[in-house]
Amino acid sequence: MAVYCPALDLKAITPATPVLDEKTDFDGYSPNNFHDKYYGWTTMRRAVADSMNTAAVKVLNSIGVSAAINYLNKNGIKTSEQDRNLSIALGSFYNGVSLQELLAGYLTLANSGVYKSVGFVDEISLNGKVLYKKNTENGARVFRTESAYLMTDMLKTVADSGTAKVLSDIGFDVAGKTGTAGVKSGNTDALFCGYDTRNTYLFWLGAESSDPLGSEITGNVSARMAKSFLEGAYTTPPSNFTRPADIVEKKLDKKTFSEKHALAVAGVDCKQNEAFTELFEIDNCPAVVAETPENDLPPEIKMVSQRTHVSSMSVR
Repeated sequence: MAVYCPALDLKAITPATPVLDEKTDFDGYSPNNFHDKYYGWTTMRRAVADSMNTAAVKVLNSIGVSAAINYLNKNGIKTSEQDRNLSIALGSFYNGVSLQELLAGYLTLANSGVYKSVGFVDEISLNGKVLYKKNTENGARVFRTESAYLMTDMLKTVADSGTAKVLSDIGFDVAGKTGTAGVKSGNTDALFCGYDTRNTYLFWLGAESSDPLGSEITGNVSARMAKSFLEGAYTTPPSNFTRPADIVEKKLDKKTFSEKHALAVAGVDCKQNEAFTELFEIDNCPAVVAETPENDLPPEIKMVSQRTHVSSMSVR
């Protein structure tokens, strides 16, 4: 809610944008990846899927903390002046974030970018008379439909091949994210928050006190809880997410990505194993064709190439 979807909404990144995941010092703040594992050059999609903390802070640093807080507040997540720092990229808030606030944030993505308050009861009837029915009409738009879909598709990768890959064989589209919180002596909270085309859900494992649960308790455990629930939740599986018309698929050149850390459309002669595909908004996708001489590129294409590259971001 604070990093990747705001950056997508501002068209500051795409799912394929290169980012260098390495140990980084942000003017005295130096976040660690899980087990101090760093992935080097990667895409935003993989950064989300594998919970790369340094990459997340780099993206927040590029769009600015104020922009992130603006999106958080629109999503119903309360912040304070003490939250105006880069650590919010990793979920560190001065007054914390409630499970209900977190669930509502993911519900915004499930609603194609429209924020609505969380509700657990759809309708109450007595003898055929409707006593209560949840209002599903009103809502406030937070993210554009296109950016919400791209974020959803990136969160699908979390369940397909990332930190929640235990859900990869569930049989229908699930988008979600694992999370782990703790103190120096161990982990205190493990979460999985996700959604499909019917419901949004959050699974939490923790304790009322701050006593550590053990280092083996991570968000993956909560993802397994989600799988156990979802395997019996539906008599017929939910439909898959529907791609908006303005989202297009591009085939990109692997060599350009690995050697130049930039995005280029694969040439017509590019072999299948020399390319990878990614989704883009139709007006925010690479136009450079691989192997095009730099001097032959028109200025507007050079600008696109720079815009879709997040390699070195200045510390703010």
